Amino acid sequence: PKRGSTNPRYPTVEVEIKDLARYGAIYREMVEREASNSLAQFSRRLKRWDVTTVYPLVLRLWECDEIGADNKACALDTLLSLIVRRAVCRLTTKNYNKYFLNVVDHLDKGGWSLERLNGYLLKQTADSSRFPTNDEFSRSLTQSRMYQTLGSARTNAFLVEVERRQRGKLQETKGLPERLSVEHVLPDSWEEHWPLANGVEPTRDDFILAHYQIKEDDSTVGLIVRRERLIHTVGNLTLVTPSFNSKLSNKGFTTKRAEFSEQSILMLNKDIAKEEEWDEHKIEVRSARIAEIAKEVWPFPETPESGGF
Repeated sequence: PKRGSTNPRYPTVEVEIKDLARYGAIYREMVEREASNSLAQFSRRLKRWDVTTVYPLVLRLWECDEIGADNKACALDTLLSLIVRRAVCRLTTKNYNKYFLNVVDHLDKGGWSLERLNGYLLKQTADSSRFPTNDEFSRSLTQSRMYQTLGSARTNAFLVEVERRQRGKLQETKGLPERLSVEHVLPDSWEEHWPLANGVEPTRDDFILAHYQIKEDDSTVGLIVRRERLIHTVGNLTLVTPSFNSKLSNKGFTTKRAEFSEQSILMLNKDIAKEEEWDEHKIEVRSARIAEIAKEVWPFPETPESGGF
């Protein structure tokens, strides 16, 4: 029976078996991820984000005859945008199981449509369910430590999608190299080859003080605090192929830039290789640029007021 109902959902066992077979075929398509349709594409993109609690909603959405193919694709994009934006903004996933079932209930009661799905998602205001706005998404991308927040695998997935968007239609058919890994342009271990903006060589005490300070200013400690934050933001992260010489990871930018030139098969590395220097300002500029691309990859849903419907 449906949640909250004591009435049988199916009139006969035969009808139930047919329904299970239909949903089973959809589920198989989702987990195999081999088809070229929007469902398989969504599942491939979702895999790294590890949010299987959305599956019941996706199964009902894909099975629904009330929504056309184009709107189903848009709905799947919206769900992925919700998941990725919330992850980047460090919002909890603990309520997802209940939340996505509530979406199903809402659409079952009032009718399934892209407009009703978007409307319900955008009405949520609790931190456990709300849809991050463009401003919040951009702010998290430019200020938060993505690599530490998302981890290597999901950061990789994020950058792969940004790379695909930058390639555009002309290059996307070439495919991406396999086994890409995340690289920090300004390395985590920067002390030897990456001087601070004030030219002062930090002492051990400076690093200890910076560990307990959050204020960013022009003092040596303040510059360390700023650098340690920006190192893990998206503007300082890129993807490299297995041919990248990992022994050079902690070297100065002149040395690393030559290696990034060899990695120019990736759009993410083309602009880095053109830079004469790499510092905190360059990181912030690149973070802002990637944030604009990310808002296109994982867009905020259109509303009737915006002219989308």
